[in-house]
Amino acid sequence: LSLRLQRQGRGSTWSVGAFLTAPHGTLSFRLAIAGRSLSFDGDFATLPEWGSTKIAILERVPPKLAVELEILNVSAPVIASLPPQMTASLDIENAAEVAKKETAMLRASMVRRVEWRVGRVSQRIAEAKDASLTVGDDEALKPLLSPPFAAAGYENLQLQLYPLGYRARNDEATCGFFLVCPKGLYVKCKAFVGDQVRVIEHHYDTREPFGRGNFCRLAEKIDADDSVLCGIEILEIRQETTAQVRGGPFGNISDQLKLVSSPSISSMDLVRELRELPPKGAVPKAKGKAAATTTRRLSKNGEIFRATMPNMGETLSDSKSLPSLLPQVPGYYVANFAAGYPVSPDPKPLDRTRAAR
Repeated sequence: LSLRLQRQGRGSTWSVGAFLTAPHGTLSFRLAIAGRSLSFDGDFATLPEWGSTKIAILERVPPKLAVELEILNVSAPVIASLPPQMTASLDIENAAEVAKKETAMLRASMVRRVEWRVGRVSQRIAEAKDASLTVGDDEALKPLLSPPFAAAGYENLQLQLYPLGYRARNDEATCGFFLVCPKGLYVKCKAFVGDQVRVIEHHYDTREPFGRGNFCRLAEKIDADDSVLCGIEILEIRQETTAQVRGGPFGNISDQLKLVSSPSISSMDLVRELRELPPKGAVPKAKGKAAATTTRRLSKNGEIFRATMPNMGETLSDSKSLPSLLPQVPGYYVANFAAGYPVSPDPKPLDRTRAAR
């Protein structure tokens, strides 16, 4: 195995990428540079090198730059003395990665609302306008991409924000907002940028972005910290898949089955908040009433999962309604009275003479 680092830039901004080379086999791996990472599924029998030219964007390239490689799954042929008709292969699967993926899918099945906070909005609008004058509209109209996320039990969803709009630039900076979904997914949701809300309804025949090219004036939605909160709230979602059964000597389609997956929206309560990576060591804090009713958990990729929970009141250790006496057990009172335990006294013996009278 070998790694190759590639950098390219213009002015003070540098795009840094990395590539992995292997002789053969199929690898699932992750490359990380400067806290940013990308995952790849590479078949090195078809291409000897897999990677990306743009993993991290740096304002300056340091003298030493660490490139991290994490191998997730491996499937490779095994060199062994076998007959010509037989082949052997080796499959290595990361159990921790599989469990992490299953846990993430379980959590994603309860997500109904996704919030994406975009920072440095004023600076990005100014940079896009400068690019439209110097480079052209192609560079100015490139979208801002959210991290890929999962919601309502479906993976590989993504948000796209065009600061100057989707097609033609304009002085008012009317932004475009789009949702990217996998093939076969039907989505009806409320899309919002700041306080501007629009309904998006679309059936995705292919994986493509769909939304509004002129959503709202982005400059009017900027908060005090120069950020904009945008996202979606799912109203209805389902996916259609088709299974075909072939038979006969020519493999003709003999039967076809259509499957529709439609999760219940009413059972979804969680909110997934997508943010840029916070400063090193910073942990977000809840404010006001949310501090008592909200649980936050920061993952390595900068996403913040927030789940609202009802107030359970006093804990069991603080409860004052626990029983003050233990059950009566013969001989137990004498042995435990000195220890100060709140036990009931031993029952008095029955006077058989008085009972007979």
